[in-house]
Amino acid sequence: MTAGVQERADWLERRRSGIGASDVAGILGLSNWASPWSIWADKTGLLPIDEGLGDDDPREFGQRAEAMIGPWFHDRTGLHVAGEQTELKSKSSPHHMATLDGFVTDTEPPIGLAELWELGVYRDVEGVLEIKTDYGRPWDEVPAHYQAQGQWQMHVADLDRAWFAVLHSRRFRVYELERDQADIDFMVDKVDEFWHDHVRAGVAPPIDGHDATLAALASIYPKHVPKSTTPIDDVAGALRLLVEAKAAKKEAEQSADAAAAVLRWSIGDNYEGTIGGQRAVTLGNQTRKTTCKHCGETDESAPFRVLRPAKEFTE
Repeated sequence: MTAGVQERADWLERRRSGIGASDVAGILGLSNWASPWSIWADKTGLLPIDEGLGDDDPREFGQRAEAMIGPWFHDRTGLHVAGEQTELKSKSSPHHMATLDGFVTDTEPPIGLAELWELGVYRDVEGVLEIKTDYGRPWDEVPAHYQAQGQWQMHVADLDRAWFAVLHSRRFRVYELERDQADIDFMVDKVDEFWHDHVRAGVAPPIDGHDATLAALASIYPKHVPKSTTPIDDVAGALRLLVEAKAAKKEAEQSADAAAAVLRWSIGDNYEGTIGGQRAVTLGNQTRKTTCKHCGETDESAPFRVLRPAKEFTE
C-alpha cells in the first residue's frame, strides 16, 4: 500500500468515529451517492475500509485539482486559504465532524492556523472553503446536498459563511453560502438521532432501494456460501412485491414499445407529430459520441432517430 493510499485508509477509519459533512446529505436523503443504510453499514464496520481505496479517476482528479483551485479562488476573490484538509470535531458533540478543504481568511494567515484554531487563539477567519469538480454546467444555486455539507461544516467550525470553489469542466465559479441556523438545528437533530439510535445502538435504519444501499449489500455479501440456506418467511411480502414489480415493469415496457411503434409509424419521416395543432412528439435524428479515455479520440455514431414526447405530455 502506497503512502497516499495508506493516508486515505487512515482517514476513512477516522471518519467512522463520527458523522462528517459528506455523510449528512445521505442521512437526510439528499445524496445520489449515499443512503442512511450505506452510511450505517460503513460506520458500524460492515463495509471493508478499502471500499473507498480502489481506482477512481474522477475522485483522484478532484483531489489533484484542489492544488490548482485553491490559488484560483485567491486570484478570483482576493481571499486567502489556509489550513487545508483540517479535520475538526465539535467540542460539545465529538461525533459531529468535518474535514475542511480550507479556512478562508481576509488577510495572509499565520503558520499553523489549524492548530491555533483548535486552541481558540486565532479567530480572524471569514468562513470555510469547499472545493468541487463538477462535469455539468455552472449552477444557478448551490445544490441541496452540497448546501447540507456546507451548513454542517459551518456548524462544526462555528463559522457563518462557506465558499464553494467549483470547476465546472473548464469553467471556474465561486458560490457563497450563509449560515442558516434553522437548517443546522434540523440537521443536528437528525444526525444525533441517527448516531445514537442506529450507529451506537447497532440497529440498522430501514433498508431501501437506493443505489448506494444496493452497492453496500453487494460489497458486504460478494459471494454465496455453497449449499447454504436460510428461511425468509418474515420477508415473504418483499419477494411477492419484487415478482409483481418485475412483471409490471415488463408489461409497462411492452406497452411503451407498442405505443412507440404506433407513433413511429404515424409520424413516418416527419420530424414531429401534432395533436390539436400543437406539437406533441418529435422523432428527430441524433448521434452518440464516445471518447476513448486512453487516447482521447472521439468517435461519433451513425445518426439514429429518438422519439421524445413534448414537455406537456411528460409533466
